[in-house]
Amino acid sequence: MTAIVLPFRTKEISFVVEGLPAPQGSKSAFRSGSRIVVVESAAAAVKAWRAAVKAAACGARGFASARLAVEVRIVFTMPAPDRLPGDRWAPSVRPDIDKLARSTLDGLTDAQVIADDGQVVSLNVRETYPLGSPYSLPDALAHPGALIEIALLSPLRKEITQ
Repeated sequence: MTAIVLPFRTKEISFVVEGLPAPQGSKSAFRSGSRIVVVESAAAAVKAWRAAVKAAACGARGFASARLAVEVRIVFTMPAPDRLPGDRWAPSVRPDIDKLARSTLDGLTDAQVIADDGQVVSLNVRETYPLGSPYSLPDALAHPGALIEIALLSPLRKEITQ
């Protein structure tokens, strides 16, 4: 007999963040005299997005105190261009989806919905255009922002025979 662990959702929260999602920019360092200064690109936009995530998450009771494994699902609704090129049906341009996820997870930590993004063991992230656009996904919002769902995962041990 072999045992496997199947994670299952025990508690879920979801909320909507309104505003233009901003990527957590790359950091660059330079020397100023005897000090090393680290600067993050697009800092103002990232601060505004993280503040929007924090504000939207304030009403959500999170999992910061539990420090247990969580699953996070984020659907970013990005602004649609005035005209879509014929071969582009999704926002497959900058900003990079992984940097959008990083700034959003940091916002969830700022809001104390999760204690640390190290709790995230499953991350599903998508980008779409707003509702009414020709190629919007079912979870799209009417305006730029993000739909965020977080689930606490608990283990279910299952014995299997080989």
